[in-house]
Amino acid sequence: MAVLGGLSIAPMTGYALREQIRDALGQFWAESFGQIYPALAALERDGLIERQAALRAGSSTFAITPQGSAR
Repeated sequence: MAVLGGLSIAPMTGYALREQIRDALGQFWAESFGQIYPALAALERDGLIERQAALRAGSSTFAITPQGSAR
């Protein structure tokens, strides 16, 4: 839910999402890339987020879908 909440603000990369979550929830959750990227993959697989065109090589931006917003 934290990942969906972060992406509800704006589409962002996994790195930017980690920074956003750390700033908002850092007192409660010490997230890592090992948690963020598998969560992004699962949410994408479930149709709750979608991968957008990469702004630079090796970096994907993710956006929440209408189903993700409803969730």
